[in-house]
Amino acid sequence: MGNDTAADFRLNLLPSLLAGHLDTAYVLGFRNVQAYDKFFGEERTPGQWKAAGLELARNLNGTWFADNSIDQILRNWADDLTTYKMAYEQWKMDLIPGSLERTFQELDGHREVLLQHDTRDQILLGASA
Repeated sequence: MGNDTAADFRLNLLPSLLAGHLDTAYVLGFRNVQAYDKFFGEERTPGQWKAAGLELARNLNGTWFADNSIDQILRNWADDLTTYKMAYEQWKMDLIPGSLERTFQELDGHREVLLQHDTRDQILLGASA
């Protein structure tokens, strides 16, 4: 696509570029002429959009942000989510003392009810056989 490189396109454009067009929602987000001209300064064919998408896909293995690959960015994100969830669970435990114990008691009660029903069903099925 002329002088454009894969670095000129964001990762969120990949699906629409591979489909041969730009996502309408993305285009509606343009707030200045420079952003609009970057993509529409010259007319491009669907084949050119697809080529840009393929080039972007080829570069997924490279460095994306802060010297991290896309794989490392996603791993860091997953680690951050895990850390957040653990902190949230700890916050809940601190906020509601004994909630874990009550939860285990409720689960044990439900398990007992299920076991009683299962035993009763086995007795009824055995009697009818």
